[in-house]
Amino acid sequence: MRTGLILLAAVLAACTQGQGEVDISETHVATFSAVAANSPLQALATLPQSVDTTIYMDLRQELSTLGDIGSPSLKVTKNEITGSAVANLQHFAVTIASKDGTLAETPLSDVEVPANSTSIDLPLLISPAELLDYLKEGSVALHLFATGTLPTQEITLTHTFEGHIDVEVHKSLL
Repeated sequence: MRTGLILLAAVLAACTQGQGEVDISETHVATFSAVAANSPLQALATLPQSVDTTIYMDLRQELSTLGDIGSPSLKVTKNEITGSAVANLQHFAVTIASKDGTLAETPLSDVEVPANSTSIDLPLLISPAELLDYLKEGSVALHLFATGTLPTQEITLTHTFEGHIDVEVHKSLL
């Protein structure tokens, strides 16, 4: 019995509990193709037009280490689009999909753009836990859709994503 108690004490001493955390940040420049004017009259029109582009985020390295020690949870602290061309936009939407197709494309954000803005906050349409599932999968494709009175030259916008990941650690050290 004494040997059993010594073994149990050794096993308990080899377990750890605690909190791990990491801040993540990704910034990408998104370039949208120029809107082609099909006729001189259409070039002068102020009708909304739409353009789209795709950017990729890969946080697999940061998340794989944390996933090995516990269950991570995500709090998004910033998800925004900035740039002077935002002032020309009326609507902005984003979908997310895993690059390898493992996780299907789903709406991530969808916002009306206030007039004369230079930045847009992109609130999530999915839970932070669902977003974390995409990010843990590996490289994700963010498909960006912009609608507004767009210039006939290409536009660039900057996407900034920041988050805080907590990991509750309940792991044996043996």
